[in-house]
Amino acid sequence: MPSAILTFAFGETVFSKPGCIFLAFLESVACGVSLMSLMLIAINRYLFICEYHRYAKICTGRLITAAVVASWVTVAVLIAFPPLVGWGNYGYDAKTEDCIVDRTADLIYNIYGTGVFIMVPLLFTFFCYFKIFQTVYTQRKAMRNHVGFSGRQISKKDIKLIVTLLVVLLMFVLCWVPFVGAVLFDGVRDMAPSDVYLSAAWLAMTNSCINSFIYGVADPNFRQGYKKILLCCQTKSSRVGTTDTTPPAPTA
Repeated sequence: MPSAILTFAFGETVFSKPGCIFLAFLESVACGVSLMSLMLIAINRYLFICEYHRYAKICTGRLITAAVVASWVTVAVLIAFPPLVGWGNYGYDAKTEDCIVDRTADLIYNIYGTGVFIMVPLLFTFFCYFKIFQTVYTQRKAMRNHVGFSGRQISKKDIKLIVTLLVVLLMFVLCWVPFVGAVLFDGVRDMAPSDVYLSAAWLAMTNSCINSFIYGVADPNFRQGYKKILLCCQTKSSRVGTTDTTPPAPTA
């Protein structure tokens, strides 16, 4: 986002060609990891709700750390690295006014990147949430019919968290689908209007900002965290502003 703002304001001359390629690489990794993180969260919730008896054995701190590291490595190698070695290309895009993947360089790479970066994580994520809601529905039905349920009792807090995460996922889809469609369409004909393409690109980049508001509105824990951060910053600012700068009185 910061690099996009700079190139939007000052044009492609802000960064050298190697710098632009490096920023485009980082942007590809960051976007890919964003969706991979949503997938990992969905898998974690699936295990917690649907496979509760195995959750503690599977979701250890070591395995979670390994999964996070693996997501970064996978995105970097499978998505962001190919344009550096000639499959696809990075550069300044006049339509998005940003350093990004060249949508016209290789249509096959665009399709591959969309499939690996968008479709595969989304399919896993939607599958996990489908199984979660299926489990919730089964448990609620069993409770209404006074039938025993062998799985973990799902609390209202669990359901609220799941709904929040699902809203985050849907916002990701809504923000990214226009841009992905524009990339695939423009990769074939390069006919998408610049204003439409630029709007789609900025909509995609604002997705992460939107998530902060969603978490803040839906989750009291996040609201408390935001308040603590703001109060901490305010306290530090007050201390700096009220520092006594009066020189000490001379001593005899």
